Amino acid sequence: MSTELRLLSTFLYMVSLALAPRVTSGRDWHRQKGASDVQVIRSAEAVRVTSSSMRMDLDLHRGLVSLRWGTQREVRGTTCGVTLSDGTKLKASEYAAHVCAPTDVETVQDGFGVGTRLRIHHRQEGRPELRQTLWIYRDAPAVYVQLEVINATPIASNRISPLLVEAGTAAGIELDAGDPLQVLFVPFDNDMFVRYNSHDWGPQADSFEVTAFYDNHSRHGFVFGSVSHDLWKTGFAIRNIGKQQVGALDIYGGASGYWSHDTQPHGTITARVITSPRIFVGWFADWRDGMEAFGKANAVLTPPLKWSGGVPFGWNSWAAHKDKVTAEQVVAASDFLKQTLQPHGFESDHTAFINMDAFWDFIPADKFTQAVAHIHANGQKAGVYWTPFTGWGDDLNSEVEGTQGRYKYKDIVLKDAQGRPMAKLDNGWPLDPTHPGTRMRNDLHFQRFLAWGFDFVKLDL
Repeated sequence: MSTELRLLSTFLYMVSLALAPRVTSGRDWHRQKGASDVQVIRSAEAVRVTSSSMRMDLDLHRGLVSLRWGTQREVRGTTCGVTLSDGTKLKASEYAAHVCAPTDVETVQDGFGVGTRLRIHHRQEGRPELRQTLWIYRDAPAVYVQLEVINATPIASNRISPLLVEAGTAAGIELDAGDPLQVLFVPFDNDMFVRYNSHDWGPQADSFEVTAFYDNHSRHGFVFGSVSHDLWKTGFAIRNIGKQQVGALDIYGGASGYWSHDTQPHGTITARVITSPRIFVGWFADWRDGMEAFGKANAVLTPPLKWSGGVPFGWNSWAAHKDKVTAEQVVAASDFLKQTLQPHGFESDHTAFINMDAFWDFIPADKFTQAVAHIHANGQKAGVYWTPFTGWGDDLNSEVEGTQGRYKYKDIVLKDAQGRPMAKLDNGWPLDPTHPGTRMRNDLHFQRFLAWGFDFVKLDL
């Protein structure tokens, strides 16, 4: 080793001692090429990655990952794991070998920016490999983490945790908070009018798809969230909540239960490679900015559909009339907007929508079409309501409209593991979105909406 390289190695090692006394034990640190101002140094048992915003430490002796944003802002000693379909629970922290070779560190440039991608291979003889992938980007205060479970033959799971802070260990989440720690609860959906909420929950809380831990006075906070949603429902089990720290956190794909309105476990994934949701983890001086950054990150993986018009804006029948809506009320609302409100700007992109919500089908057909024509004559757009994956009524032996007698509702309703119809939710039967009968039913109704001249369909999924 040259004198210059030895001096550099010694300097980096001394810096590591000063910045993080936990990562010491005489390691010989060596610099590895990173992305621009993302720097990578490694020793035999550790890899350290730093950006302008944060630092990531990989403990290759114990298989743990720690994230740090300055002082008192740390996600420390995290692991990952999976529960197999036979009940076997696997955790990286219990595996024998943890490998992040120089070839596992790569420069990336993608929709999130320019940064460095690292892979950690957690290996144990006779068990599937747990392979964590982490992304850290220059000038970005968030990192991303994902877990793959890899096996020579297909394996099955319905619960996978790419990031796990275990209770009763040295792991934890520390926040520079002065007030009692606030935890954001996000419901999986708004069925049964479940609300967002945030307060000092006490020792534990749960959330879905995203959560935040923050100090209500300074607004400093962490944001954790899933940026991929096609395969897994993502849950956050938050435990051992203190004033300035969280002692246990399980971020997992496979959430189901009361708050997600599931009566059955999450579906099982079977493959040689099972991939978790990709998780966003960041600390922000204002947690609300973190939520904005999380939203933009979601749009990187799944861009929003393009829309050239204004925001659909106007009147909806539900709040005023609920299940008692009539054609006369719809026409009166259209005239009131046209004559009284729209001249004063109650519209968007020079357009106002008049939407007939649920129970529009109780309006006689001739009055119904007359109401649509009246809305259009007022220069407005007509909207209607539909539930494409919900069946109404009690008789599952009734014929599914649009199927020409091929299917009854008992054929297209979702079934549990024993083949029994799933329970109603909010008085509606859940329908199988993939069943041909469900698709034929929706084709019929959307063709009707087009024929009737509707410009907008509000969907409850």
